[in-house]
Amino acid sequence: FDPLIPWPSERWDHASTIISFNRKYGIPEVMVVLGGDGTPDCWLLDTHRKAWTEIHLPDIAVDRHVHSLSTFCLGPHCIWLVIFGGRKGIKYLNDTCVVKLVYNDSEWIVNEVMDSEALVKAEEEHRQFRQRRKRLTKQLSISSATIAQNRIAAVQKVQRARTIMIPDLLHCDF
Repeated sequence: FDPLIPWPSERWDHASTIISFNRKYGIPEVMVVLGGDGTPDCWLLDTHRKAWTEIHLPDIAVDRHVHSLSTFCLGPHCIWLVIFGGRKGIKYLNDTCVVKLVYNDSEWIVNEVMDSEALVKAEEEHRQFRQRRKRLTKQLSISSATIAQNRIAAVQKVQRARTIMIPDLLHCDF
């Protein structure tokens, strides 16, 4: 054991998960170890290099034990760590926390951390966005239909004007 090499402390009641991608993306397989009784931290183990890296997360994400931890892949360079429930001391937690990790320049970087309240707010904003998009799409389709009808009406007017003008021209005295 080399004290100069970072290494997580011993722990129990923690959670862990694997981040695993196809090697073609150049991203090493990583094991994530998060929290535990008296260990509010998060560590990544690069299983290829056998090296630990600590990532710093707010207490809302790591200060818990007997919780669950899963990964949700958004793409080869972006994953969510989904943390649910557990305990903080003797208090039972019934919350969800999402940590967005991005792989950039050969390291995992914390991009965003959302607790239950932020997740609910993000869902509400997304719902409002979908409603706004639906309303605008409907307005756009009505506008497009109106424009198309106006164009057809204009073409018909021009055609009628031509049919009226051509016979009149034939009967004119020059």
